[in-house]
Amino acid sequence: MNTDPELQVVFARFMDDDILDEMGRLLYSILNIFATNGYQVKLFDNIDFSALDKYGQLVPSMSNLTLVDKVPNDSARMLYLFDRADKSSARQQWKKKVQVKFDIFAPYWITDPVFMPYPVHPLLTGADLPQRLEKLRQNEKKLRIFFSGDTKGYTKNRIHYPNTKLPRLEVIETILEKLGDRTIHVEDKAVLKNLFAGDFINSCVIVDTSKFWVDTTDWLPHLSKTDFFICPPGYCMPMCHNVIEAMAVGSIPVINYPEWFNPTLKHMENCIVFSDKNDLVNNIKIILDIN
Repeated sequence: MNTDPELQVVFARFMDDDILDEMGRLLYSILNIFATNGYQVKLFDNIDFSALDKYGQLVPSMSNLTLVDKVPNDSARMLYLFDRADKSSARQQWKKKVQVKFDIFAPYWITDPVFMPYPVHPLLTGADLPQRLEKLRQNEKKLRIFFSGDTKGYTKNRIHYPNTKLPRLEVIETILEKLGDRTIHVEDKAVLKNLFAGDFINSCVIVDTSKFWVDTTDWLPHLSKTDFFICPPGYCMPMCHNVIEAMAVGSIPVINYPEWFNPTLKHMENCIVFSDKNDLVNNIKIILDIN
């Protein structure tokens, strides 16, 4: 929580369309970081919220945020958050300026940029998130390994840094094919809830999201009751909300992009790392053989 009275207000003005990407979750996530940490956010009202998807449309109702139609006169004690400075804002005096970019491979004019940690999903945030996470970490484990997530379209090797990553669909198909007798392929929501309500199951439980999706209210509680969560990469970049959410509630990620974290995740310390299909299968077997 911010305690400096001179940095309690953030004026945010975004000039380019990059902030509108990812169904508006970029805009929501960057503002939510400040709004939930004690800042009053003044967002310049130049964004067409009707053009944003469901996550960006959550922004106007965010607590501690107001829309403004001009640059504040008393900016000397404010933080200025921007992607590209406009002339009227740049001329004013600010306590601190923070420029944001949305491409981690883009060149930066500063030599040591700060990378914002990937957040939990916008629908799971809120001022009480730390308290909810702390409580969820106390839950009893019910499943050895769990996966639920979108796989439609996750078929190509779009991620090649620092090496080519096994795509999400191949990860899940490999597990179902090679470890069929040690997996439970769930196609019904009631079945999944029964699994989490029963005795411990030493299997790899995979939800068929073509049949149903886990309810938002159940997502973090389900994750908190799993020993390990399979975290294959995303579509255009590996980082996904699910790996952050899993670690936040005490589920160990099974992952093939540990170097994308800062600090890097370490195999057999805070994650299980796999590379190709054989390595994936061998590591899943090791996890299932834990006494």
